Amino acid sequence: MRAARPHARLRARLSVRPSPSFAHAHALPLPLIFALPRPALAGEEKRELIQKEEGQDYGKVLRMLGNGRLEAYCFEDGQTRQCHIRGKMRKKVWVSAGDIVLVSMREFQDGKGDVILKYAADEARELKVLGQLPDSVVINDTADGEEEEGGVEFVEDDDDEGGEVE
Repeated sequence: MRAARPHARLRARLSVRPSPSFAHAHALPLPLIFALPRPALAGEEKRELIQKEEGQDYGKVLRMLGNGRLEAYCFEDGQTRQCHIRGKMRKKVWVSAGDIVLVSMREFQDGKGDVILKYAADEARELKVLGQLPDSVVINDTADGEEEEGGVEFVEDDDDEGGEVE
C-alpha cells in the first residue's frame, strides 16, 4: 500500500483564496507616486553638462553595427571611427543613428574608440551654443519611443483605379 503524499496536503494548505478585504484593497485610489509627472518617476533630472577632456571627442552616430558597436564621425579630426558602447551604458542607454555622443579615443588603435556618454538633444544644443560642436551639426530631436518618419511622405494617386497593371 502506498503512503499518502505529504506534499499534496501541503499544497492544499498553501492554496490562496481571495479574502473579502482583497477586493476592497484594490478599489482604493492609486498611490501618489503614480500621479507624479514622468520626469520625476524616471529620474530624468537635468544633469550637469559633461564636456570633453584630453583624449576624448564629440561624435555623431552614423550607423549601428550591432553587438554594442557603432560607427561615429568624430568632429575634431573628421575621422570615422568604429566605437564600442561601454558596458555601463549597454541596455540602459539606447543609442541610435544621429545621436551626439562622447567618444574616448584609444591610444593603441587609431580607428577605434569607446562611447562613454550619450547627450540628450537639449545638452547637444547647449554644446553647440558653447561652441563645442560645429554649427553644421543637425541635432536629432526625436524623443525616446517616438518613431522617426525619415522624411518620406506617401501620397495617394487618383489616377490608379482598382490596382490593375497595364
